[in-house]
Amino acid sequence: MHKLEYFLLRFIYSVFSYLPFPVARHFANGLAFIVSRWLPYRKKIIIENMSRIYGEKWPRPQKEFLRETYRHFIYLWIELMQTPKLTPDTFKERINVKNVEVLQEALAEGKGVLLMSGHLGNFEWINSGISLMRFPFAGITKKQSNPYINKFVTDLREKWGSTIIHTKEGMREGLRFLKKGGILGLAADQYAGPGGVTVKMFGLATKTFAGPAVFHLRTGAPFIFI
Repeated sequence: MHKLEYFLLRFIYSVFSYLPFPVARHFANGLAFIVSRWLPYRKKIIIENMSRIYGEKWPRPQKEFLRETYRHFIYLWIELMQTPKLTPDTFKERINVKNVEVLQEALAEGKGVLLMSGHLGNFEWINSGISLMRFPFAGITKKQSNPYINKFVTDLREKWGSTIIHTKEGMREGLRFLKKGGILGLAADQYAGPGGVTVKMFGLATKTFAGPAVFHLRTGAPFIFI
């Protein structure tokens, strides 16, 4: 089954990696409509979570919100597959870079940098963009259960010089990377499980990861939020 999943992904990659950006995004719009109508991935979870926050007063009509959610998710994966098209000359056409001097000043302290984000926008391209600007970058991410897909996705993420650290080695390798003066990327907005630190998000109690605070306390690396 793992090989079948991998070959399916390779087929999808062979299609989308060669399409021009505008064509790929146009295709994604149609695919989002199909998914929202007939393949509603995690629809129940989306509705439950949004209803907990907004009740019946969603920021958009429910069907429209779901369709936009799926469209964004599909954009994300299509753009990940088009990562090889990013180059030092073209990436700024796709990635809007602001206040890079903040990152440069933080790196100058010599303690590494903790680059904090969430699963917002195209978080997959954060590592590629920073690496294409010639900054030393590593991101911590969960290992895929399918080993073939894990290697494929990792190779894409590391295409432009980033280092991918899997969560099992996250603390050890993350500290090592920071101590060498690198930028450690953390998308730490997911539920951390019962062992996490209790915080409030949208007025509701939840659990977040302690890792970012531990990295800071052990290295003195400054936080930058993007």
